[in-house]
Amino acid sequence: MSVRAKFSCDKKTLNDEQGEVLFRPVTTGSPENKSFFKFTPGGEIKLTVVNPAALAQFEEGKCYYVDFTDADAPAAIGHGPGPELQSAVFPTAPAHEAETTRKPEKEKADAHDPPHAKAPPHHGR
Repeated sequence: MSVRAKFSCDKKTLNDEQGEVLFRPVTTGSPENKSFFKFTPGGEIKLTVVNPAALAQFEEGKCYYVDFTDADAPAAIGHGPGPELQSAVFPTAPAHEAETTRKPEKEKADAHDPPHAKAPPHHGR
């Protein structure tokens, strides 16, 4: 199970070694925002970010969806950032590491698929 909220980046501050980003729930501006406001009318998320590439992903005034998923749930285990995020947000982890991490999940999913669910091989005719 997961819960989705919609937050606005209200403040982004920078200094020499880190940045801070403050998010608050959306309240108005569109029917979708009003719907989110009905269920998450208050609160804030405050992040201290030391990775410049990660910090660059956030812009003041822009809205972001925030998904809360139980990290211990079987479906969530092993689903870290994909290779494109792995290199941007976690530059010390080689891209092949992220690819290796994701392969067992795919193989596990394939093992549960019935034979008729798999597409036949394409031979380029």
